[in-house]
Amino acid sequence: MELAAYILVLLVSFVFSLKRRLVDDSLVFFLIFMIVYLSLSVVVRLSGYDSDIQTYMGAMDFDSYSFYYLKEPVVWIGQRFLYDMLGSKFVVFLVFDAVGGFFVFAALTRINVPQYLYFSILLFFPFVMGFQNVYRQWLSMCIFLFAFGTVYQKHYRLAPVIFIYFPIAVASHNVSAVFFSLIVLLKRSQMFKVLSLVILLALPVALVFFEGTKSSANTGLDLSLLYVFSILVFSIFMFLINRRCVNASKGINFVVCVYILVVALFSWFFLSSTSSERVSMFGLMVVYVLLAKDIDLRVKQKFISRVCVSSCGFFPLFVFGTRSFII
Repeated sequence: MELAAYILVLLVSFVFSLKRRLVDDSLVFFLIFMIVYLSLSVVVRLSGYDSDIQTYMGAMDFDSYSFYYLKEPVVWIGQRFLYDMLGSKFVVFLVFDAVGGFFVFAALTRINVPQYLYFSILLFFPFVMGFQNVYRQWLSMCIFLFAFGTVYQKHYRLAPVIFIYFPIAVASHNVSAVFFSLIVLLKRSQMFKVLSLVILLALPVALVFFEGTKSSANTGLDLSLLYVFSILVFSIFMFLINRRCVNASKGINFVVCVYILVVALFSWFFLSSTSSERVSMFGLMVVYVLLAKDIDLRVKQKFISRVCVSSCGFFPLFVFGTRSFII
C-alpha cells in the first residue's frame, strides 16, 4: 500500500513533466499539490509507525520540560500542545505534515522550479527517511529549505530569515544551525561573503564542540558516506552543467553545491556517522533542488530529463523499499 502510494506520486510527477507549468493557476496547483501530498501522508501514517515516530507519539503524553525538549521545542512541545487540544496523535501528525508540506511548496515556489519537482521531491529518499524516521530533522529541513529559498531570490530581505524562519528551523532541529553560513553566503555582498567564509573555517571546531549534545539514535543503515558521495556526484553534474558560467551570477548554484560539499565533508570527518547523516541530508535536499532546476534550464530534452530526475530520486525506494532505510 505504501509503496503503491509512492509509485502513484511518481506517476503524477511524470504527468507534470510534460510542461514546466502544466497548471497555470497558482491556487489550483497548490490545491493539487496538497491533495496529493496529504493523501500520501495519510497512507504513510496508516501504514504503521516506525520506532522513531513511536518515540514522538509517546512524547505527546509527557509533561517534562527538560533542556532536551526545550532546545528543540517546535516538535517536542508543539506536538504535545496540539495533542492536548485535538486528542488524536494521528491528527497531530497530519497537521505537522501539512505544515512541512506548506513550507516545501513555498520554498520551491520562491526558488522557481518546474512543477514536476514539487512531487518528485516527495520521493527523494532523504525526504522520505526524514518523513518516516528523523521527524524533527525533516520538519527543520522543510523550514530551512524555505529560508534558503527566501534568500536565494535576491529581492527578499535577509532580516526575516535570520530572525524568524531560520530560528524556527533551528528550534525544530539544532543541526540546521550548521548551515547558517550558507544563508549568509547567499546575500552576495563582499562583507557577507567574508563572514560566511569565517563561519565555515570555524565550523570544524563548532562540530566537535556540539557533537556531544546531539541524539545518538540511529536512522538504520549507515548512509553517511553515501550522502557525501551523492553530494559529490551532484556537484560534479552541477559543474558540468554550469561550466561556462561558473564565474558569473548564474554559477551561484555550483558555488552553493561546493559549499555544501565542504560542510558535508567536515561533518563526515568530525562527527559520528549518525550526526554526519543528519547534516548531509540537509545539504542533499538543497543540492537536489538546485541541480534539478539547472538541468531543466540547460538540457534540451525536457521531458526525458525531468523523468530521469524523478526516477533517480525514487530509485533507492523502488529497489530496496522504504523499510530498508528505516530500522
